[in-house]
Formats: sequence, C-alpha cells, structure tokens
Amino acid sequence: MTVQKSTFVVSYRLSGLTIDSAAVGVDIPRGAHLTDAPRSGASTSLGDALGTLKPSDADASEPAGTVEASRRAMTSSRLRTLRSPASGRVHFTGRSAKVSTSGIDVAIPLKPLQELRYRGMEFTGSVTTETVLGQEEGTCQSVWIEDSPQPSAGEDGTGSSATLHCRLPADFETAPGLPAVVTLTSERLEKVITIPVLYISLDKGGQNYVVQLRRGGRPTEQKITVGATDGVRRTVIEGLEPGDVIVLPEPS
Repeated sequence: MTVQKSTFVVSYRLSGLTIDSAAVGVDIPRGAHLTDAPRSGASTSLGDALGTLKPSDADASEPAGTVEASRRAMTSSRLRTLRSPASGRVHFTGRSAKVSTSGIDVAIPLKPLQELRYRGMEFTGSVTTETVLGQEEGTCQSVWIEDSPQPSAGEDGTGSSATLHCRLPADFETAPGLPAVVTLTSERLEKVITIPVLYISLDKGGQNYVVQLRRGGRPTEQKITVGATDGVRRTVIEGLEPGDVIVLPEPS
C-alpha cells in the first residue's frame, strides 16, 4: 500500500433513551488538566471560560513511536480553552466539568472500545427524538462522557464502561424514557496520513506502534506515532511520509 494524505472525518449514529438530568457537562481529555479554572461551585454563564487545558505531564518526553507518545499526541490535539456549555454553577468531577442546570439528556451506554474511540477526538452531536410536536431534529447543547460508577457486564463479557450524554435543546418539549438517535460528527482533519489499522502492530516489547515499511528490499520495521481512529483507519502523526510503501505485518 502506498501512503497518501487525505481528509479524515468520523460519523457515528447511536441509539439511546431520554432521561431527566440536573447538569450539563463538558469533557476534560485524559492526560490534560485545567489551569485558571474558577472554584468549584462558582456561577458561570454560557460561553464563559472554564480554564485552559494543559498537558498533565508537560515536562515528560517520550521517543516518537511509543504508545505513550501517541497518547500524548492525541491529548495535545485537544488542548484549548474550555467554555461553559450553559449558565449555572460549575463543578469539577474527574474528567468532566458540570454546570448545574436542569434539562433532558439522551443517555447512551458505551462499551469500552467505543469509549476509547470517542474520547480520542472532539465530537459535536445532532439528535432526533419524539416531542409533543412529533419527531424533531436539533443540535446537542453539549456532548460528554460520564464514567459508570459500577461498570456493567453483558453476556459476551463486554458491558458498559461509561455513558455518553447529549443535552437536548431547551426548546424541545419532550419527556424522559423516549427513544432518540444521536449522530456524532468528529472534527474534520485535512491532509493527514491515514492507513488501515490492519497495517499497524506493536513491536515485540509491546512499547511501540510499528508498520512494515518497504524501501527497495525487504520490509523493515518503522516506528510510528498514531492519532485518532474510526476502528477501520487510523491517523499517523509521525513516522510516515506520502509515497512510502507499507505491507501487512507477518502473522505472529
């Protein structure tokens, strides 16, 4: 396969149920923390700055290609000023900031693999649900993920590890317990290298992401730093250039 640059955007359709909610949230990415944040319990208004996201381990350095370097690169892509999704009192809990304001959310249980994918990128959400006026479509006021206090186990051994929330628009006249569909759309990445995940493996030590790069003779192992994935393709941040030729890894 010849490596090329392309546009990378991800879209998912997820089904859930509406629930009563006392707060609307916004995610704090793994590996990041807030600086200059207001005190927990302070009043905030829609659009107010809740602080600036900074890497939790800014002084740490990892060689390109390591699993940890990829995690840090994904965190770095999400560093920004965090803004309040609503007016109310803000509270900071783990990996999310919540603003106390009542409303109705769509709640969608996530399996562990889904949670990993969704936490790797920024998403906006649109929603379709039943209201007193019939089926309506709108934009999620905020989309965030809450850790499940007691992860559930399904019959296949892979239960829910977290719950994705979409806060419905305030003018939706609806009620808890109704089915809804949320469409998540990722940020659009232009001119990035993406390759099928089948070409990516870990080295023998399990510490580095690698591909088999062919340059003239036999394939050689090349360390890469990877980014977001949709489960089929994955972005490559460092280690490959357009025109490189990669081959599938040998079966172990």
